[in-house]
Amino acid sequence: MLRNAPGLFDLQSYKQFHYDGEFPSLKALVKGTFSGRPMGWLPGEENEAFAQIQKVVVNDPGYVISFKQAYQTDLNSRSRDEVVNDVAHAVTDFLHTIKSKMNSPYDEFIKLNKLESQPLPSESTAQFSARLLEKISTLEKSKALQLSKQFNEAALAGLKIFFNPKQGNCAECHAPPLFTDQKFHNLGISQIEYDQVHGEGKFATLDITDSENALRPIAAFRQYPTKTKPNEVDLGYWNFANVKTSPMRRENEADNEFLNRMIGAMKTPPLRHLNFTFPYMHNGAYTSLEATIEELLKVSEMARAGKIRSADEELKTINLKFDDIAPLVIFLNSLNENFK
Repeated sequence: MLRNAPGLFDLQSYKQFHYDGEFPSLKALVKGTFSGRPMGWLPGEENEAFAQIQKVVVNDPGYVISFKQAYQTDLNSRSRDEVVNDVAHAVTDFLHTIKSKMNSPYDEFIKLNKLESQPLPSESTAQFSARLLEKISTLEKSKALQLSKQFNEAALAGLKIFFNPKQGNCAECHAPPLFTDQKFHNLGISQIEYDQVHGEGKFATLDITDSENALRPIAAFRQYPTKTKPNEVDLGYWNFANVKTSPMRRENEADNEFLNRMIGAMKTPPLRHLNFTFPYMHNGAYTSLEATIEELLKVSEMARAGKIRSADEELKTINLKFDDIAPLVIFLNSLNENFK
């Protein structure tokens, strides 16, 4: 499975981890990483991996002293599983320190004009977007809207495209302040990836329905497609969606209907710090923002034509034109922060 490494900012605010939602907590993600393929371990070798963690940590005086100072924990008196949990807890604590400063040109524009930075608790993203655009329009009409060198007319044009539900409709999934709804959506990228290997239209006929009642995740449906293995594909959240408790499930929706909607669904990535997180999309197939948005134009048109299997409903509402790409990219770049 080839995946684009997700960013590490603001993880303390997230609920599920990895593009497919494999891990329910950051601590679980840390343990899964230390005992998984990123560290050279194969499925079924978790016990050996955890034993190695205990050996490395307990036999290093520096770690023993550090854990004693930071957590008042004596590693030498702890069991293997307790040591592994201690390590995961420590790494999680560190990751929680990596936070956005909220000082990007966009943030400064919001503060300068006394605009709301995120939806109210009782407000939908659509309502927030409408209110934001209305306030900006009012300020423009009274010639009171303040721009800057870092957030200029071009960035403002991109903002309007981004929040306009009849144009970009980007905020519906990329909701401020972190510019992600933390949900899972199928943008057709897994389909594009699969069809590029096996031929146009092959993903649409791939037999997935017989696997709906099987024990998920299914290894073959968590893979990068290759020419010699037509049954392998990356179905994303489909593998880990809990049919009973998932917040993505609609009221009165049958299990198979819900799973069918989750085919190819991936977690919405945040849009802050994009200058640090290229390439883009879950598979890293797009090396620039321009190429990424151009692909969104393509797949949104395909979705409206019924050519994207299990397309997310929001994908069909994207109505971008080629001329919208440049200002939208400028706006997205205004979400990059200055870390100097």
